[in-house]
Amino acid sequence: MREVLNDISQTIDDGRDADSCSLTRRTVIGGLMTTGILVSTGRAWAADASTPQPGDFLIKDKDSSLTPLTPDDIDPASEKTLVVRPVDPATNKARTGNKNKLIAVRLTPEELKGDAQTRAAEGVMVFSAVCTHQGCTVNRFRPDTGLLFCPCHGSQFDAARNGAVKQGPATVRLASLAVKVEDGKLVVAESFDGDVGAKG
Repeated sequence: MREVLNDISQTIDDGRDADSCSLTRRTVIGGLMTTGILVSTGRAWAADASTPQPGDFLIKDKDSSLTPLTPDDIDPASEKTLVVRPVDPATNKARTGNKNKLIAVRLTPEELKGDAQTRAAEGVMVFSAVCTHQGCTVNRFRPDTGLLFCPCHGSQFDAARNGAVKQGPATVRLASLAVKVEDGKLVVAESFDGDVGAKG
């Protein structure tokens, strides 16, 4: 039972955003128990535990029409990251859960350095949206510097250098997905190149 509770609280920790950074494990566990999400067998229904898989196509988050994204859908001048989700082409269903909450930004191919050069498609980089510090959503982007920002505690990540930490308190970079373009749409080419979620 303790393992189940820890898994659920970690899932919540990994996905909280700027409006819920004060959530505590005790609050989460108490709420789950009182609302009956935990069942008598000691098992719990949790979010989709899968991760993006090669061949998944990408859509805008909460797009019920499942319209595939193209590189041109990513505005390189936007100061907000585009939150996206992978869709399993076999089931035509969007993957849910915090490990499937992604952000996409677009740089020029000339800006990309090191591993980012092989993981991008037409300048589009895709990362886990979950800040590695305390699990908030990384939702700001500075096109002039290529930096991604977490609004909770100010961590900064360098998109052009494959999500490397530019400024803490985060100490672990954002995991990236390798993407490619197939028939004009953005598709996952390789799974995450690092761990996803808060590392403290």
